[in-house]
Amino acid sequence: MSDISSRLSELENIVKSQNSRIIQLEENVETFRQNNTQLGEIIEGQKEQLKSLERRGDQQRSDQQDNIVKQLTRESRLLSANPGVTTVAFHARLSKPETPAKHHTIIFDLINTNSGNGYNKFSGVFTAPVDGIYVFSYTIVPECNSYGAFELVSNRQIQGVVFLKLIAGVTIQDPLHGNGYNKFSGVFTAPVDGIYVFSYTIVPECNSYGAFELVSNRQIQGVVFSEADSGCDYTGSSTVSVVELAQGDVTFVRTSPTYTPVGTIVSNGNMWTSFAGWRISDRM
Repeated sequence: MSDISSRLSELENIVKSQNSRIIQLEENVETFRQNNTQLGEIIEGQKEQLKSLERRGDQQRSDQQDNIVKQLTRESRLLSANPGVTTVAFHARLSKPETPAKHHTIIFDLINTNSGNGYNKFSGVFTAPVDGIYVFSYTIVPECNSYGAFELVSNRQIQGVVFLKLIAGVTIQDPLHGNGYNKFSGVFTAPVDGIYVFSYTIVPECNSYGAFELVSNRQIQGVVFSEADSGCDYTGSSTVSVVELAQGDVTFVRTSPTYTPVGTIVSNGNMWTSFAGWRISDRM
């Protein structure tokens, strides 16, 4: 009987121990479950952060692509509209004397410079290859007893008029790259590469005259014939105009539509009737 009691007591102890073990295991399982839940929440949070980063990266890539596309589109538009155009400047003159009528375009058919190919020597018309601020200058030299009014026209608007009067020249200085002119030799040496504009005025004394040339690297770039009180003066006239042009705008020199010119305008080896223009900046 005592053996049975002892055996039952032993079994009860085993059951109690197992119950305690089961309770501990259940607690461990609950702890693991809670940990798994927390890990799941952390993983979900990291997934959301990853998605947010991906969305942000996609947006940044999209913005970068948009910027690249816009830049390429702009460059393509500029290049397709004006391939290779970096500098615009022209200088042309008459190859022979001309007796123009009223409202007549002067065709300066002998080209000296045509950077950008904007000037047409057959029509006498300059077409702006790019937008910008342009300067135009023209000189008309009348023959003896000749006179008339000559206009600079841009897009049907008169930008300048001369009526055969001698005017003072314009001096242009470069504030960034100066000291190019030598007052002792009379020579200007270009301090930097570029397109240069030169202007000069000769005022003769009474009964004096002569042909004066502008020379650059042994090439004649311009000629004026100055004369005073010799009985039949060659008194050429010049003017300068500053015009804002869009691509495709046209500019030319013509006689007045309301004033009939008389006689002939001269252009030869000693005096040039000429037309010039150059782009100085982008549009304002």
